[in-house]
Amino acid sequence: MTVDVDQRHTMEQILMSYVTPATLIVVAVFGFIGNLSVVIVIAANAQMRNSTSYLLIATLAVVDLIFVAMCLPFGAFTYISDNWPFGSAWCKVYYHSL
Repeated sequence: MTVDVDQRHTMEQILMSYVTPATLIVVAVFGFIGNLSVVIVIAANAQMRNSTSYLLIATLAVVDLIFVAMCLPFGAFTYISDNWPFGSAWCKVYYHSL
């Protein structure tokens, strides 16, 4: 079975327009929920704050929360749309945060 160039181009378009943004959104949702859970557990549980590595875990979770909230949804949008409707200031913040 051979795939001609037009079919391959169409398959790549489907992948880039639907599968990649959907994957980014799923990762963003689960990443947000998971990292928020880590922050809540560390904040609510005094025993977690006594270990020596809680600060590292907490800061990693917070930074990952910021990345998941600021980068992944907008990254998914760039695969869906051909333009950037969020303004030039947010464009600079987005691209410099990657």
